[in-house]
Amino acid sequence: CNPSCTLTVTAAALKIALPARQHGTAQAPLNFKLDGSDSSNPGRMGQDGTPGPAVISKAKWDGNKIVISTTRDMGGNSVTSTQTLSVEGNKLTVSSTNSMQTDAPPQVATYTKG
Repeated sequence: CNPSCTLTVTAAALKIALPARQHGTAQAPLNFKLDGSDSSNPGRMGQDGTPGPAVISKAKWDGNKIVISTTRDMGGNSVTSTQTLSVEGNKLTVSSTNSMQTDAPPQVATYTKG
């Protein structure tokens, strides 16, 4: 959500609608099933405008938080990134960790609605 996005959450799914890119190109929304099963989303756009390979994630509820785990192959190494989303009032907090940086503290970003 940099700098903005729209989240739609139900008990079963999370949809993240992203704003258009700098060139005005629309981005496909990210859709996650919240039952822990695989969710496929488009990979990052290359500089030539072609989408990268699909990214498979697993998302689930953990109490009142949503946890999204994504494992990718990075040069022959399996790397898992985890984002934990929580909402308090009008603030969304996203805490991110990465299996390659086991000693690093989570990266935390807070977004305000409106």
